[in-house]
Amino acid sequence: MRIRRVLPPVPDGEPDLVRLGEDGVAERLDGWLEGPSAGWTRLNLVASIDGSARGADGTSESLTNRADRAILGALRRAADVVLVGAETARRERYLLPKRRPLAVLTRTGELGDFDPAPSEGRLILLCADPTTALRERADRWGARLLSGDPADPLWFLEALRADGHTSIVCEGGPALAAHLLDAGAVDEICLTIAPMLAAAGLPVLPVATPQPMSLSGLLADDEGYLYCRWTRRDG
Repeated sequence: MRIRRVLPPVPDGEPDLVRLGEDGVAERLDGWLEGPSAGWTRLNLVASIDGSARGADGTSESLTNRADRAILGALRRAADVVLVGAETARRERYLLPKRRPLAVLTRTGELGDFDPAPSEGRLILLCADPTTALRERADRWGARLLSGDPADPLWFLEALRADGHTSIVCEGGPALAAHLLDAGAVDEICLTIAPMLAAAGLPVLPVATPQPMSLSGLLADDEGYLYCRWTRRDG
């Protein structure tokens, strides 16, 4: 499978595509998808043409393909930490990323069936008011537990940055992504558009505030997937 760079155009003399499975693919994707600044917050999401964040199986798994997973890997490598909401961690049955810690944000401390294998330093739990049960889970998993002022709507970003994680990629879910956008806390949206109509009814970005965006990057693969990078038009 091939991934072609459409925007911005590659410099003269450089290849505009990569073939998955060949040498140098990760390095080329890393260069195409490097972070927008020294410290940033990115969204990385996948949606169907009709704007659903989940496919026929009730998760995002049926919306992805091999190329999307390769791009996911590049976006994670560019970040210091991967951030997800508790509902997404439960529904998607999240595994710990190979190279970056996973930060799970929970408002209530309820993580349901989410139960990663213990791994020191690779899991961060974020809860403004941690419960005893959440503290016990953190100890069992070898996880860092970070808290903050619940009156600050972005306390969890500040907590991550204070902990040394200045470049953050948030993989959802939709409610967390929309919260960050409405708060003006997102530097870039990386949105995969899958070539299908899902009819699954979970809007990928249910924002409350209109925001003009500019297309800063576009990749495409042989299966019709589009990989878009969007920034706010006001910069």
